[in-house]
Amino acid sequence: RTDLNMEVVGIFSFDEIKDTLEPFSFSKSARLMESMARLGILFHDINISPVKGRPVLKETVYGGVSTMTTDIKDIWGGDLADEKLNIITEQSHIKTVVLHPLIIQRKVIGILLLGLNRDYTSMNDHERDSIKSCVDVTAVALDKAYLYKALQDANEKLQSLDKLKTEFLSLASH
Repeated sequence: RTDLNMEVVGIFSFDEIKDTLEPFSFSKSARLMESMARLGILFHDINISPVKGRPVLKETVYGGVSTMTTDIKDIWGGDLADEKLNIITEQSHIKTVVLHPLIIQRKVIGILLLGLNRDYTSMNDHERDSIKSCVDVTAVALDKAYLYKALQDANEKLQSLDKLKTEFLSLASH
């Protein structure tokens, strides 16, 4: 976010069953954080749902293509009051929001949201290539986080079963 001079970068995981984008991680500029603090808003507390009801998000998540919008209401409208979103846009200078699908094995597992303080088309090739690389790395990292969580859950279950087995054997030997 800092190197490419962006106002916000957010990672959302996608819950297909709930048709919801759940915030995973955010990095915000100082002016965006100040604006949000004055309004008492934290993007990382807001699930975005329904995805199918928001054309820009629907195209990104269900179409698997990168999209962009000049209006953050296309993303958070309905979850946050329009007047608050207008204030955030104005005070943080967000001009364009770019949404990239995070795809693993032809399945969208989340999105990478980039809030720019300029038009996306004004970015040079190096900046766009850096973003593309970041999208690919972020998709792999999110997938690994899911796998790690599943492994932790399975390990906890095995430890619980091992404890029950030990207790059972102790009772059986008495």
